[in-house]
Amino acid sequence: MKLYDPTFANSYVWPMTAKNAKPGQPTSYQLTREPSPKMWEERGFVMAGPCQVGMYDEEGFYCTYRAGVEGAFPGKYFRVLQGKYLKNAKENYERDRINERYGAKEGMAVV
Repeated sequence: MKLYDPTFANSYVWPMTAKNAKPGQPTSYQLTREPSPKMWEERGFVMAGPCQVGMYDEEGFYCTYRAGVEGAFPGKYFRVLQGKYLKNAKENYERDRINERYGAKEGMAVV
């Protein structure tokens, strides 16, 4: 998962494995637009953890999820990148998109 991707904006991230997965197979991370993994569970996946791992906010920045404790505090999302790293993430994303689209030759990529 990327720390910034505007195409993932307003998406929740769920750790999932296939129902028929064997022990030791890697976990995949699936996205939903709703705060529920039901769509993936209907497609043959099961949760690989107790809750979602995070979400992408309205701008496309990844936020981790801290589960709440009943009676103490609610669950909350925290943006992973702060300060100057926000701007760098956007610039790196745009640079990578340009390099992908126009196929820069080795040594000629936009940096």
